[in-house]
Amino acid sequence: MSNQRTDLMCELVELYALNGLTKEEAAQFKKHLKTCAVCRNQLIEQQLVVDLLPTASEPIEVPQGMRERVLDHVLNSTAASNSVQVAAIRSVSELDAMSGSGTALKTIRASRSTQAAEEQKAMDDVSRVTELSRISSQGKADQKLRYWRLASLGLSAAVIGLGLYAYSLKGSLGGLQADLVAIQETVIGLQTELVGLNSKLAVASKPAADMQVNKIVTLNPEAENIVSKGLASIVIDSKGTHLIVQAEDLPQVKEQEAFQVWLIKDNQPVSAGTFSPQDGKGVVYFTFEPKDYDTVAITLEPDANGEKPRGSIVLAGGLKS
Repeated sequence: MSNQRTDLMCELVELYALNGLTKEEAAQFKKHLKTCAVCRNQLIEQQLVVDLLPTASEPIEVPQGMRERVLDHVLNSTAASNSVQVAAIRSVSELDAMSGSGTALKTIRASRSTQAAEEQKAMDDVSRVTELSRISSQGKADQKLRYWRLASLGLSAAVIGLGLYAYSLKGSLGGLQADLVAIQETVIGLQTELVGLNSKLAVASKPAADMQVNKIVTLNPEAENIVSKGLASIVIDSKGTHLIVQAEDLPQVKEQEAFQVWLIKDNQPVSAGTFSPQDGKGVVYFTFEPKDYDTVAITLEPDANGEKPRGSIVLAGGLKS
């Protein structure tokens, strides 16, 4: 019932714009305008049209005698009430308005038709925008779903990679622990050897006791033009048997040359040490077993790094004589 009344009130927009309503009807329509935005917008358009009516239409002539007949009928009717008189005056006013608004109804109908078309077009546009928005939202949702799937795959791959890396670290840690055990064992062995070396060094650093000269051997030149001479002394003390080789009047050596002492047995030489002469003199101290050798010799070598004799013999002597 309320919707029907609202529709009936909305149909009075044109009459209200043309001032064709009674005061009561106009008052009711004003109340309706406060709650109906559609009628307010239509009223603005209708008022613009009404303002243009005087210049947009041609006057229509009122039939001859019609005005007089209406007025005579109203004035001569004594039984007519005030409301009837008002209605008559309203009719006359409408007739007067018709003379200036012959095409008003046509203009209003055209305006309402145009408005309906525009409203339909707007509704179609809204429908299209809604559909596009729905499709866009669906596309965004699908894109987000793909993104999260890819992110999940990446996270899974990262977890697997970390697991493999942890397993590799575990294996490497086991290898490092084994290496550490081996290093510790090597350190213990070196410490044991160091203790033994320290003991030997302590013994060696003590002065020799009860030293005795066991034998002295003269070293003779091996060439006629050599004037050098030397002695090989075999001494025995608390630390063992030692060979002390002394030489003098040795020839001058070049920068890299050196004299080297050899212990020989069955033509197999063993180096007993090297020296560079000072003022033609030099000495070598060597611990050995006399029974293992039968000859001692001094050679002039091109350097002090030889393991076998490379130079000529300068001095030599037998240990068994």
